[in-house]
Amino acid sequence: MQGNSVTEKVLKRLDIIVHLLLENSSEGSLSITAKIQRLSQFGLTTSEISDIVGKPSNYVSYVIK
Repeated sequence: MQGNSVTEKVLKRLDIIVHLLLENSSEGSLSITAKIQRLSQFGLTTSEISDIVGKPSNYVSYVIK
């Protein structure tokens, strides 16, 4: 069980890093919609994207469609 906790912590930190990189990149001025579409193009799932951008997964699903 402890390994699962470590994995969750690592994933959370990676989500934060991706979020910060999106904000600080040359694409940082992109709208949330554009960021969601971009992350989707990278192959991330709806739930992964929603964790990164801080929006509900149903909103992310709507934007991707």
